[in-house]
Amino acid sequence: MQGSELVDYWNHNSAYHPMIVSTAEKLDGDVLDVGCGEGLLVERLAGVSRSVTGIDRDERAIRQAIVRTAGLTNTTLLEADFTEIEVAPDSYDLITCVAVLHHLDLESALRRSAEMLRPGGRLLVVGLSANKSVGDYVRSVLLLPVVRVLSTIHREA
Repeated sequence: MQGSELVDYWNHNSAYHPMIVSTAEKLDGDVLDVGCGEGLLVERLAGVSRSVTGIDRDERAIRQAIVRTAGLTNTTLLEADFTEIEVAPDSYDLITCVAVLHHLDLESALRRSAEMLRPGGRLLVVGLSANKSVGDYVRSVLLLPVVRVLSTIHREA
């Protein structure tokens, strides 16, 4: 796969990338992207951060991320499990978890993040929540047309 085949795209997760990049830009530090997938956010963060490390358990995704970030000198990609990697305390100014936290044990993932963050560091989570109440289901139904329109407009990946 050639780097030119990896294009920018929009989906419900990448819709949050501008906010995440804006936060990273203000911190101008070291970032850890947990569950980086094919590296789109890693690529975007590299332009505003001192360093970006992306981790994902999926070997195929990491291979794509390596292609996407080829030529960037401030990125590192690891095929690894967030709960098992060895990282010194206070290593990151920002940790991002985009649509990944629900795949991890919440308490241990949050504790681990707190240990890895420097004082004043940020944890940004884009998460999923299960519908649990009648209100949740009603809200989901009411928002579905908006979601479908945005997905169509942006040719959601």
